[in-house]
Order: sequence, then C-alpha cells, then structure tokens
Amino acid sequence: MAKADVSAKILNLKLANPTILASGIVGISGAACCYVAKNGAGAIIPKSIGPVEREGHNNPILVEF
Repeated sequence: MAKADVSAKILNLKLANPTILASGIVGISGAACCYVAKNGAGAIIPKSIGPVEREGHNNPILVEF
C-alpha cells in the first residue's frame, strides 16, 4: 500500500506533515522537543519570542492531586 503524502508547505518551509508542537508545556525542555521531533512532529516551536518580555506562568504548570 502506498503512503499518503501529508506534507505541508508554509511560505518556503516544507514540512513532512502539518503537525506543529506549539510553545508551551510539552516544549519546555530540550529533551521533550527531541522526543516529539523523533516521533513525528512536522515542526516544533520551542519558545515564542518578541521585542518586549512578557510575564508568563510560574512553574509548575501541571500538578498532581
């Protein structure tokens, strides 16, 4: 059976698939980003940037209860 082509193109960037991990909880460490990349993400946004620093949420974001 032939594989379906699920590639996507954003401007001049060609992705193997359109799945993009956004900046946030899962992309908080280099190890997590590597894991996601090795397991099929089309792209990863490890941290958003801008001209002015913004206040974020203090860690931990996930807690067990």
